[in-house]
Amino acid sequence: GEAYFNVASNRKRLFVVHAQNTKVEVKGTSFNVNTYTNNDKIQVVLDEGKILFRIHQASYPLQPGQQVEYDKITGRTTLRNLINPSNASLWKKDILHFYDTPLAEVIKVLERRFDVQFHVQTSEALNYSYTLTTKQPGIENVLKELQKISPVKFMIKGDIITVSI
Repeated sequence: GEAYFNVASNRKRLFVVHAQNTKVEVKGTSFNVNTYTNNDKIQVVLDEGKILFRIHQASYPLQPGQQVEYDKITGRTTLRNLINPSNASLWKKDILHFYDTPLAEVIKVLERRFDVQFHVQTSEALNYSYTLTTKQPGIENVLKELQKISPVKFMIKGDIITVSI
């Protein structure tokens, strides 16, 4: 799942988030953890304060504005500075944010958010990526916005969405 934490500092008690095979040790901070089981990656973004991301025997201290990403398939961990770290927690305000996001990833997010299933009829549709920030309340409006960006078409029938070009 995904969670946002705002933790008060307490030197006597360490706050630890266990996410699959990783740990985030917290020292009074605000941060976002994205660890959906159907995603290949675990992402942690630090807004303020200090955290330590641990995987196996390695540890990665984060500074505000940084993201650590752990790839569960390859075992690779990447630490990067973000231009807009607050984008990682826009979901708390019911805002969808994609930045050069492949359609396959967009589909995963929309399936979770709106409890729908996508069926890709035309595999070429998966070659497209999307940059979009929207507060649209329904899947229909989000899909209309996505259709303005590329030639990919979405057909809704109940909770099934067919994807084609």
